[in-house]
Amino acid sequence: MNHIPKILIVDDRKENLVALRQVLRDVEAEIIEAGSGNEALAASLDHNFALAILDVMMPGMSGFELAEHLHGDDATRLMPIIFVTAAYPDEQHIFSGYEAGCIDYIVKPYAPEVLLAKVRIFLELDRQRSELQNHRDHLEMLVAERTRELQHELEAHKRAEEEKEKLQSRLNQAQKLEAIGVLAGGIAHDFNNILTAIMGLTQLALMHTPPDSQVAQDLDGVLISSRRAADLVKQILTFSRQSTVDRIPLTLQPLVKESLKMLRSSLPSTITINEDIDPQCRSVLADPTQIHQIVMNLCTNAFHAMEKIGGVLSIGLHSITIDSLTLLKDQQIKPGEYIEFTVSDTGSGIGADIIDKIFDPYFTTKEVGKGTGLGLSITHGIIKSYDGAITVENTVGQGTSFHVYFPVIQLEEKIDVKCQECPRGRERILFVDDEENLARIGKKMLEQLGYTVTAHVQSVEALEAFRSDPTLFDLVITDLTMPGLTGVELAQRMLAIRSDIPIVLCTGFSQLIDEGSAKAIGIKELCLKPFTMSSLGLLVRKLLDGGSVGRMEVCIVHPD
Repeated sequence: MNHIPKILIVDDRKENLVALRQVLRDVEAEIIEAGSGNEALAASLDHNFALAILDVMMPGMSGFELAEHLHGDDATRLMPIIFVTAAYPDEQHIFSGYEAGCIDYIVKPYAPEVLLAKVRIFLELDRQRSELQNHRDHLEMLVAERTRELQHELEAHKRAEEEKEKLQSRLNQAQKLEAIGVLAGGIAHDFNNILTAIMGLTQLALMHTPPDSQVAQDLDGVLISSRRAADLVKQILTFSRQSTVDRIPLTLQPLVKESLKMLRSSLPSTITINEDIDPQCRSVLADPTQIHQIVMNLCTNAFHAMEKIGGVLSIGLHSITIDSLTLLKDQQIKPGEYIEFTVSDTGSGIGADIIDKIFDPYFTTKEVGKGTGLGLSITHGIIKSYDGAITVENTVGQGTSFHVYFPVIQLEEKIDVKCQECPRGRERILFVDDEENLARIGKKMLEQLGYTVTAHVQSVEALEAFRSDPTLFDLVITDLTMPGLTGVELAQRMLAIRSDIPIVLCTGFSQLIDEGSAKAIGIKELCLKPFTMSSLGLLVRKLLDGGSVGRMEVCIVHPD
């Protein structure tokens, strides 16, 4: 009987499953779809798969966690796995995924023929493995005929019980991981509310403080730390797969320093870290999680080069100008302003026979368990996607230096922490938040900008005030999560009374609504907490002037 291989494709988005099935339409294999990690685990009980193609970023159970479950089970531990994703997750999760035994990692958008070629290779390997398995099964059958039937039945029953216990354990673990993700979202919601209060009160205090005083400097420090806390919340959500982070204007100094703090605690005392970080480096357009990944990948490689003998790990960050006369050798990079990030070690160096292969996928000289050969390949891919470059300087017996070049972007507009240039107005605003402190702060912020503000802490009372005179207000700003009536329900009822009233929906974190679904209801804008007086004032002014700003969130700008 001909062997018909089966391919498992897993993605939480239906359109991605349809696209994968279209790419694989000419492949002689049975395609089985799963919309979540748990569905995939259930499918693995009923089918033997020649290959699994997994999405990385999925709610509940990520592709990395699913790979760990599959390769932790004897029945599926040899299954080849290809990751397909539109964004790099954090570095720790990538290591976990490849240590679980994955085969390849493809970043969207990808060329269909590349994926198709990889799939056909693995199907051919599966065919050969199937033939070997058939021979083995035949031999085992001959041996089994010479054993007692009762012993065979007892052993089969025992294996079934063990598999059942393993499955139950995996399902329990999956439920725990899902609960952790929900907990992260809840913490983010509450913490962003707290940060909104801290940042709002700090800005209000700054408005009444002499700008050159020590108090003003201390308040500036509070505001800077609050913004970094907001950035940390975003990273937590990204790591727990509750959120994705797009490339944003950022300065690299704080990210590099924070990554080094994390790294320092894991390094032995035989390795010294030297930092040479220029505080005046300009901004780049990047994903903070990917920057963290680059730093950790390069520093981890340096650590492994000095693990047995100790040494010095040197980190540098400087501005550099690359012109047509100093273009990097063998690098497709444009002349211009760049930030140079350098990682150097005093290890044994890289041999001349392998240095040209270090950026190749799966190439590694590390012993089993120390790496997958993908760290430098992934790092190289990220940097090239930024239109940057990476070079290596190496002296055998003395050490290695990696130089990464990030293109500088034009200086982005920073938030004016003292709101000296916040847009102002005289319109009437209804502000609703069930937390009395946030309602009071929001009212004060907007009143400082010249608006007439009515604040309510109960959504039902706010609705009655609006219903009594729908023309009394020019704009409504409401929190999402409130007792009685949620922000969405309040907005719907207000729009039923007056369809042209602009409404802003604020939330610390929610998976129940996004910008698209909010606008489908009739809500003009979705404002993510924590917000500042500047971001709130800009949002209000543009809405009242008839503009649209899309999803609004506080811009995290890290001064040195």
